[in-house]
Amino acid sequence: MMTASPRLVIHRAKQTGIFLLLALTLLLSGAGLASGGGNHGGGGSDGSNPKKLNAERYSLGKQVYKNNVNCAGCIINQSQLSKNEASRLYKQVKKNSNLNSSLSKKERKALKYYMRERFKL
Repeated sequence: MMTASPRLVIHRAKQTGIFLLLALTLLLSGAGLASGGGNHGGGGSDGSNPKKLNAERYSLGKQVYKNNVNCAGCIINQSQLSKNEASRLYKQVKKNSNLNSSLSKKERKALKYYMRERFKL
């Protein structure tokens, strides 16, 4: 029977400890990445969320936009708008008395909100 020297035993224990520590670190970091954790709010990297999209207002604004602003027989009938065209349209929508009189205050606010968010105005 062969016995190991105390130095060899200590050296192997250190190697095993380092291996186990490395394996544990990799296992835990992999689990953290796989969990999908993180900031899903679209806010800043510090966890703040200074600007959150109001889904209800956006949806109503989109509906008003598609039914009253950008459709056949509407102010504009165009599938794609550049930012400059959208900006001009936004100003025109605000001044259009026929459109403004046919929409409720809630619909007008939602329309403005949708256009600002959609076209980054």
